[in-house]
Amino acid sequence: MFIISRKMRKNIEVATYYTKTNNKQKINVGLILLLH
Repeated sequence: MFIISRKMRKNIEVATYYTKTNNKQKINVGLILLLH
């Protein structure tokens, strides 16, 4: 078991947030390409 500092935890939260939004954008682009 290891301890994650607050700064590291915040960076991880930001990274996961951007990853989620990027995935949503990729899915939206995929849907747009499929519809056209």
